[in-house]
Amino acid sequence: MPLSRHLSTLLILASIQATPAQAQKPSALNDCNTGSYTLTDGSMLDISTAPAGDWRWRTLDGRFGPVNSAEQIPTHANEVNLTIQAQTCESISVSSSESGEQQGNRLAFEQIESEFAGDNERLTGRLVLPLNVERLSIVVMVHGSEATSAVQFNAWQRLLPTMGVGVFVYDKRGTGGSTGEYTQDFRLLANDATAAAEEARRLAGDRLESLSFLGTSQGGWVAPLAATQTPVDRVIVAYGLAISPNDEDREQVLLEMTALGYADADLAEADEVARAAGVLMASGFREGFGEYARVRKAYGSRPWFSQITGEYTGDILGYPSPVLRLLAPIARRVGNQGTTWDYDPMPVLNALTVPQLWVIAGDDTEAPPATTLSRLSDLQREGKPVTILEFPNTDHGIVEFVEIDGNRVSTRVADGYLRAVVDFARVGELMETDYGAATR
Repeated sequence: MPLSRHLSTLLILASIQATPAQAQKPSALNDCNTGSYTLTDGSMLDISTAPAGDWRWRTLDGRFGPVNSAEQIPTHANEVNLTIQAQTCESISVSSSESGEQQGNRLAFEQIESEFAGDNERLTGRLVLPLNVERLSIVVMVHGSEATSAVQFNAWQRLLPTMGVGVFVYDKRGTGGSTGEYTQDFRLLANDATAAAEEARRLAGDRLESLSFLGTSQGGWVAPLAATQTPVDRVIVAYGLAISPNDEDREQVLLEMTALGYADADLAEADEVARAAGVLMASGFREGFGEYARVRKAYGSRPWFSQITGEYTGDILGYPSPVLRLLAPIARRVGNQGTTWDYDPMPVLNALTVPQLWVIAGDDTEAPPATTLSRLSDLQREGKPVTILEFPNTDHGIVEFVEIDGNRVSTRVADGYLRAVVDFARVGELMETDYGAATR
């Protein structure tokens, strides 16, 4: 997709570093090639390694795929595996059966490395800014449950600046260059996100025009909470939930049961089972054994009982109550990540007065959106500054998919998702335009 659709010609020209005067012999990619490039046809291509070590490419409109690989990822047009070679650390050659061979020159950004104090830990961060922009809108990325380095692997630190919006990305505690132990304690993570926002504000100085949180997936619980602790101009949540993690598990169970064709009576019984498992999980396996034993005895012979998966209920159902009691101390010591399973996000969402954008994956199997959409609509009716943008036929990550042999295979990130985030981060509302197939 031509870059001019998203960014002024002036910014493109100011941001592109000069092509080396002398052609270099192509070679394999290395770490210095991670970045965003403008290609001969004016389009933008971002390349980086994934946590598994393989190189991936992505575009501003959401397409992605493998680099220099025999692996095939289906896309809407066809299966595109790009062959990319390094000319220098600042330039690449790109070839595919779709577009032939092109040259790519790296886009330059202002990049400031940072180390700052979180909640009793030292956190590693990075501020990435577009060049030659006097007044900056900056997004603080609050990423999900992944335990990998956001500073190393989060491509949005380049995609957003390519479109004129700054990004502050940081490694959660216990990941990458940050100290401490990995945790899913939302209150602790919100304290760290608060510190990240304050660091981004300090580094940007007088150039800062607006500051937003962008919380994705599990970050959708953390970012709004952090916004009650430090002044920000807006909050963006993508494929997050307005229900508790326990309710997420329960709704996953019910969605799975519905997809398998079970009737209302079966759904009601499965709901009892998921609620009983939720009490065990939320209490750290200290409470709820009696109710769990009851539902397991009552419904254990049902055809659907062994088909339950959910976030965690299916794992729990493999053990009778006495065994769970014996395993509980081990589970608390080894498997405890501090997840705030019973966290209720609604008091926080009701208290927020800044504009909120919720980007919803309409067919999300990991974070079923039905109750979240209902609750967000209630907030709208109450006059809260909440905007809902739903991308139909997308799964977690706002990712489109195809069904192959009964399994979903990701094809691309939905076109319009990135543009919507950029627009809202800049002005606090969506434009009078379409964002791909999304509905409002």
